[in-house]
Amino acid sequence: HLMILAGRVLMASRFLVAHDPPVAITLQGSLGDCWLMTAIAGMAEFPSVIESELFMQQEVQPSGQYEISLYDPRVKERVTVTISDKIPCHPAKWFDEKRPMFAQPNGNEMYVLLLEKVGARLRAEKSANASGFMWRLP
Repeated sequence: HLMILAGRVLMASRFLVAHDPPVAITLQGSLGDCWLMTAIAGMAEFPSVIESELFMQQEVQPSGQYEISLYDPRVKERVTVTISDKIPCHPAKWFDEKRPMFAQPNGNEMYVLLLEKVGARLRAEKSANASGFMWRLP
């Protein structure tokens, strides 16, 4: 059974970008988005840019809502996407460590989970425009 947990429960930091050493900060999960994980790992070299250019909030939000500013090539400008921190996780017993199903941050880097989720949403919206059907990710 799939578990959905708030990112703020999975990560033990009050900051989205924990400034851990950027070596091996992301591991690909089961989504098959190595291209995105590579881009996120490259951005990890510049944590202040992630904080100032992408995220409107720098601390973990009790509401679980985040605004992320990204360039959208479809409209050729920056757009702000609001996303929740609800993350699909592998099934686990109460005593097991909870692990996200997809991106696997090495440490308390919640921004990795949120950027992957935004990437999935934008990709779903792009597919929806082509097919007329849209998935809605919270």
